[in-house]
Amino acid sequence: MLFHKIELVTILIGAVLLFTGCSDKNDQELYRTIRNDSNRFKALRNTEKATFRTGTDDEVVVLVSYLPDRGVEHEEFILAGTPKKTIATIVLGNSRLNGQPPLSSRALSTKQLPGGLRGNIPPWFAIYKVSYPKISARRLSLLLQLDGEKKTLFFYKIPKYLVK
Repeated sequence: MLFHKIELVTILIGAVLLFTGCSDKNDQELYRTIRNDSNRFKALRNTEKATFRTGTDDEVVVLVSYLPDRGVEHEEFILAGTPKKTIATIVLGNSRLNGQPPLSSRALSTKQLPGGLRGNIPPWFAIYKVSYPKISARRLSLLLQLDGEKKTLFFYKIPKYLVK
């Protein structure tokens, strides 16, 4: 019995040493990058993509980023996409957050984007900052509609695993 306990402890210590002491230099660099660029990754964690097919073979691409905890009385999102005229149509009349229409929207340049999104949205995309009424729910559903096609994107105010 004592032999089994010693064997188990030896295996556990070996596993800990294997995972901590023998990590690859590339892995260590990756962890360092993630730790140093955590704000950029945090912004991307709240970003979703939707694509719409138009009557032609073209696609409309929409990137939506939720800006949580901005200390304001409304919910803020960045909607970006291409082609520019189509994105304006979606922003101005064909989007709903938990059934509520937008309160306001304004066009942005890539220089006006929050830091975490600045390098991740292409400069040829149309970019809008859109405000919706404050929602008390933990899960936000943003409905985008274009030519009868609907896409629903989900965002969370807390980690997803805490939402039922």
